[in-house]
Amino acid sequence: MTTNKAEKALTAKQRRFVDEYLVDFNATQAAIRAGHSQRSAASIGSENLRKPEIQAEINRRLDSIMPRAEILGRLAQQARSTMQDFFFIGMEERTIEKRRIQISVDDKGRQGQEVILEETEEKAMRPAVYLSLVKAQNLGKMHLIKKYSTGPKGESIELYNAQDALTTLGKYHAMWVDRAEVTGEDGGPIEISEIVVKKSHEPPPALDDD
Repeated sequence: MTTNKAEKALTAKQRRFVDEYLVDFNATQAAIRAGHSQRSAASIGSENLRKPEIQAEINRRLDSIMPRAEILGRLAQQARSTMQDFFFIGMEERTIEKRRIQISVDDKGRQGQEVILEETEEKAMRPAVYLSLVKAQNLGKMHLIKKYSTGPKGESIELYNAQDALTTLGKYHAMWVDRAEVTGEDGGPIEISEIVVKKSHEPPPALDDD
């Protein structure tokens, strides 16, 4: 197994930091687990992430797990997902059963036994809407299902959140930045006090001798 040039440039402690960082993406905890003291772990972790050789090794490892293009492609598929890919909506031939029955009634008007006189079947095109995993599989969309369940009311599916995927893609393309709004007390405007310090050119008062 060959060692990457970027990885060779790292010290043993830096390689351990990269290993630990890829576990939970927490730079401070990665620094601690790599052998740094808790007191300096936060600053060392932040500093390590700014080092080009460490960042290059992290990116190389991530690309070996799942290339960036594949991650963006999966997010794009989630953002474009629609329930239309998972349901059959249209006209479908249905079989309709028809029965002709005779119900006996006694002299007091009470209903008696039912007797089937005739049974027939009729095929006709009828509107139909139902969940179709076969359709989703044929379209290659099964990986977009987050949850599938069956119950007394039938089948149900939950897709990955398209809005979350769009937000992640927007941040990747730097379409917007997170902003924090700062307000004063009870949501009002912030009061700004101006303090003016004037320098006096007069000599200080003389001190009285006791």
